[in-house]
Amino acid sequence: MRLLHTSDWHLGVHHGPVSRGPDHDRFLAWLITQLQTREVDALVIAGDVFDRRQPPAEALRRYYDFLRRVAEDTDVGQVLVVGGNHDSASQLEAPASVLSALNVAVVGGVSSLDDAYARCVVPLRGRDGAVGAVALAVPYVAQFHLGIRTTDADMADLSRQFREQFTTLYRELTDR
Repeated sequence: MRLLHTSDWHLGVHHGPVSRGPDHDRFLAWLITQLQTREVDALVIAGDVFDRRQPPAEALRRYYDFLRRVAEDTDVGQVLVVGGNHDSASQLEAPASVLSALNVAVVGGVSSLDDAYARCVVPLRGRDGAVGAVALAVPYVAQFHLGIRTTDADMADLSRQFREQFTTLYRELTDR
């Protein structure tokens, strides 16, 4: 299975009064060409699709247009979108049922470890429609989703808690 992994698009970013929209358009056109010429089976977009949690309409249009173009202009079997710390999990996931018709799976966020275990193991389908790989699609996870209270612990204890919780998360996901 041939995968293409990308991240940190930051659609909607502006540098002062200057929009990076034209740069994003060139990048997304280039990415479509790569998907076509490299005969990619699955595309993984791993976090920070948008530059902020409430992206401008122009950034949303650019994102949805890109996903449509992947479905229409390439033979990619599946796209997986995973939320990052700049993304709004609910905004990414809101159109998930519509996007599934374009073979796009979305894991925008998790609300608890149990939620992560239920949603983050994602079978990836290739150009032929068969499952060729399984992704651990772990979005940005805030400490409160792991049950860690940063106000009640010293730094050494916090580090230990983070290590334990992330070890538990990834071990359980790998086992599944």
